[in-house]
Amino acid sequence: MAGLSIEQLIAKKKDFETEIQFNCNILSKNGVGMSEDLIDSEGFPRADLDVGLIRNARVKIIYLRNDLKNLMEEIEGKLHEIHQNYRSNKDLMEEKLSTLKLHPFLVVNRVDEGSPAEVAGLKLNDLITQFGSITKTNFTGLQAIGALVENSEQKEIVVCIERNNTPIKLSLKPAVWSGKGLLGCNVLPVK
Repeated sequence: MAGLSIEQLIAKKKDFETEIQFNCNILSKNGVGMSEDLIDSEGFPRADLDVGLIRNARVKIIYLRNDLKNLMEEIEGKLHEIHQNYRSNKDLMEEKLSTLKLHPFLVVNRVDEGSPAEVAGLKLNDLITQFGSITKTNFTGLQAIGALVENSEQKEIVVCIERNNTPIKLSLKPAVWSGKGLLGCNVLPVK
């Protein structure tokens, strides 16, 4: 069944299960399972059973169960392949994003002592290249930063900065603290 998509394999699995159930129903209607004797005490086929039909159903069930087991292994392999491709694509996208040169659009001009900004590691004159989902390409003004901060109280915001031409990634958690605002810092647009 090589070359079949995961959807086709799952459809095949349902077909096998339906056929197994059909043959199990034949056994059930005859009052037997997979192991009961089909001959009487004298060694003759039991007269109360359709022995040929039962034997045929048993053989089909055995073959179908084996085929189903092999199919399940193939489905498992396909699922591993799908997840591996997803992980690889995700890693590739993250790598591409990290290699993009983000340009500074904000500069830190104040960090209050004991503030969430100071705890996160922000320092005076840090150049911000990314603030959560905001970069230079989609920055519309300081109001956007303020709205993001208010909607992210007690949640981590990834902040990428440049300090002495070195890129640094910080995790900032806006929170109520003893000072003003949720961050305890001030930023200005880079000119």
